[in-house]
Amino acid sequence: MTIVLIISLLVLVATFVIAFVQNGRTEKSIRILSAGILLVAVILLCPLIINYNKCAEDDSIPLVTVILSALQLGSLDGDYPFWIGEATKISYIYRIFMIVESYLMLIVFGGFILSLFTDAICLIKFHCLNSFYDIFYFSELNKKSLLLAKTIRKSNKKALLVFYNCNEGNELKEDALFEEFLILKYDCSKMIQKPGHKLHFFMVKENHDENLSDGLQILNLYKGKFSSSSLLENVTISIFSEAKDADVILNSTDKMGISVKLVNTHQKNANELIFNHPFYNAPGWDDNKHISVLIVGADRQGIAVLKNAVWSCQLGEGCKVEINVVDVHSSDISQKLEHECPELFNPKWNINLNFYDADVTKSDFDKILKEKCLETNYAVVCLNDDELAIDIALFLRRFFIYSDSDYVNEPFIAVRIFDDEKAESVKELAAVNREKISLKGWDVYSSKAENYNIVPFGSNNSIYSYDKVVDNELDKLALNAHAAYQNMFSDIEVPRSDILKTFNYSEIDKKSNSANVLHIKYKLKMLGYEIKQFKNATEEEVKNSNGNVIQLKKLLEDDVVMEKLSRIEHDRWLSFLITEGWRGVSIDDAKIYSANSGSHKHTKAKLHSCICTWDELDENIKVFDPHIKDYDAEFIRNIPSILGFEDSCINVSGVKYVLIKEQ
Repeated sequence: MTIVLIISLLVLVATFVIAFVQNGRTEKSIRILSAGILLVAVILLCPLIINYNKCAEDDSIPLVTVILSALQLGSLDGDYPFWIGEATKISYIYRIFMIVESYLMLIVFGGFILSLFTDAICLIKFHCLNSFYDIFYFSELNKKSLLLAKTIRKSNKKALLVFYNCNEGNELKEDALFEEFLILKYDCSKMIQKPGHKLHFFMVKENHDENLSDGLQILNLYKGKFSSSSLLENVTISIFSEAKDADVILNSTDKMGISVKLVNTHQKNANELIFNHPFYNAPGWDDNKHISVLIVGADRQGIAVLKNAVWSCQLGEGCKVEINVVDVHSSDISQKLEHECPELFNPKWNINLNFYDADVTKSDFDKILKEKCLETNYAVVCLNDDELAIDIALFLRRFFIYSDSDYVNEPFIAVRIFDDEKAESVKELAAVNREKISLKGWDVYSSKAENYNIVPFGSNNSIYSYDKVVDNELDKLALNAHAAYQNMFSDIEVPRSDILKTFNYSEIDKKSNSANVLHIKYKLKMLGYEIKQFKNATEEEVKNSNGNVIQLKKLLEDDVVMEKLSRIEHDRWLSFLITEGWRGVSIDDAKIYSANSGSHKHTKAKLHSCICTWDELDENIKVFDPHIKDYDAEFIRNIPSILGFEDSCINVSGVKYVLIKEQ
């Protein structure tokens, strides 16, 4: 009997240990506890039934009766007095074991029954807590939305994360419940409520075509309930869509103060890439002011990088820029771009853009590299196959080294990787630790010296995260840029609430503001400065920042410096509009449509009279606005406020950077 008690105790302890290490996976823990405690009940009942059979006339009770009796102990139907009485006949210690076991069976099996009703539990929890916490709603439970939800949980432990309109049989449901997320069968109309706290909606279905319509549906539902409520400022809708007409549709929609974010993953990848790895960091730029960009693969991601390169590489006279695109369908892509963005190919703008047809897996790719791309110092690989993309990136690293007579040519190389594990493996290729060893008198390096310096970007982990979607640094800077312009055109300080509201009016203005702040690093580079987030700066960098800011402000008061930077900013701005399909128009034509609209730009036709050279702006000044050239200069002078170097009404997003003087 002692052996039975010891075995029961060991099984019980092991069950609780295994259930405990499930890291909060409530449903699975309950099932493990139920199974373990049931097993203990079976073990404990076996001796009781054997002992009972010895005393009874009929000793034919089978094992199945033992199991059924154990199951009954976990319900209100169990014959507790009988079995506890039988245990007393054996020993009081056995009786204590049976009493404890019966209570455990009731408690755990009660929890097991409740776990079968997860939908009801999630619903009750949602209605009990939705008035007390920030809520993050997801339109679909898929791998990307689940990844985003997990990063949000790390940043906001108390928030409710809700996947609504979920169908039965979703294989990710168990994983979501493991993370304590709420799974609801509701459609989006049930999610609309008075926003007492922050409400975030993520339209993140695998089918991006549905995300825009889903986002508009949320807007319309709020329009019918809280159309005049200032509480709508607490609502944010993030729409994941690459649809070309998404920005146009959102521009024509009344957002009622709701913050709507259009998340184009291709554009976001390109922005993050050139912000973290600027073109001016390409080898050789400091010496000859030459940037030669090679884009291998011209899918949507490659085109996004191309467009960013066109406007971000506007660095004034003396900077030579060329952009080479290699793709098996390069000619078709070139014609498509010429149709969508005709000004890109206008010789007036001197944009050195070249397209070459080649299969990157064949020798014609090598020939084009040798004949057209030997001066490349910034390469981006955007292919739809991860293994092929990595292989081509490695090939480019080898090619440029052995094509150089001194074997030292190593351009910057970035490669778009979809798979997170492969992206991590590519990072390992850029290990910087070198271990020198001595071998027969020779100083050599271990395999750690094989530093390929290939930068992966665009994986799911790098996109679907709290930092990239909810709390994005570039979005904050773009908001500050918008605040700078709003205050520029106002005689009084514009309230923060008005800035937040007007920031959502125009998607093209949002994209323009993002491009503008991305280029701030480029302008500061020309003045000999770099920036770093305050939280990542060293004590010495923080200490020196104030002095550097004072010097920067003095430079921004210099007429010669401001003339140069203003010209660059104008070139950057018009290049950005060109990549968005805008065209320049003569002053006479602009007068015709401005007579009706009162503006020198025609948004629906994508015409703008200021898409002209800096010197040609003088005609616009005479006819339309005497301050046209002043706007660029005024924005540049606001750079310290936009970056949070100082307290200002312009820094509405609360960013904080330090200014570092280059050595």
